[in-house]
Amino acid sequence: MARDRLYPDGASTGQVRMSLSLRFAAGSHKGMIREGNEDSGYAGPRLLAIADGMGGQAAGEVASSEVISTLVQLDDDVPGSDILTS
Repeated sequence: MARDRLYPDGASTGQVRMSLSLRFAAGSHKGMIREGNEDSGYAGPRLLAIADGMGGQAAGEVASSEVISTLVQLDDDVPGSDILTS
């Protein structure tokens, strides 16, 4: 990720490059009360996301699925793009 960083006096540090390597695992459990699991998750090349389905609320599984579906669109692997400004 590269972006200009500005200081209060308006000076810029120029571009900063950062590298981050992650190892991850995921798991989810419906618990002892609910009949189903309403949570959703996504792991892609540049984005990890978890959406809590709010068990017990109407259509929690739909809401969490919609959030993940929307976020997945941000994970297009375009070299040099900044996911935060997409």
